[in-house]
Amino acid sequence: MDCCNSGEPQKKIVNIDPLQSPENQFICYCKEVTKGKIIEAIKNGAKTLNEIKEATGANTGNECKTKNPRKICCSGDIKLLLDYWIPKIGAKKPVKRG
Repeated sequence: MDCCNSGEPQKKIVNIDPLQSPENQFICYCKEVTKGKIIEAIKNGAKTLNEIKEATGANTGNECKTKNPRKICCSGDIKLLLDYWIPKIGAKKPVKRG
């Protein structure tokens, strides 16, 4: 088993928009969190990156440069998914104060 495979077939898609990737595609390679798990967390009420971290464990690793084929941190992809899915399910993003 390699670092990007949890036993089930995973496509290694490089340089693709996370909004266009299949739900079984890893978004967080460090913790092997799929797009589907992130969407599920959003549907269950996660509205921020920190809430996604708490719900899924995504964006809590430190091996992005070795495990992610794009060699980037997953936080940007998670934020794209939040921005897309929150309005789609009718939730409101929290307002930043300060």
